[in-house]
Amino acid sequence: MVKAASRLADRLLVRLAPRAEASAGCSYVWYTCFCSGGLRYAKKCMYYCPGVPNHCYSCIVVGTC
Repeated sequence: MVKAASRLADRLLVRLAPRAEASAGCSYVWYTCFCSGGLRYAKKCMYYCPGVPNHCYSCIVVGTC
């Protein structure tokens, strides 16, 4: 009985839960922050993705200048 109720709840959840779909334009873009000591620092940002606020991560070392 519990398994049947659980399956029914799962089916309802699948029908009622919102679905997230990624758009082709939703991807991170790397922006150079600065170069220092021969190292290049950059951060990854995402802008204008439906349903996701614009955001950037902190600058990290990604290579050399």
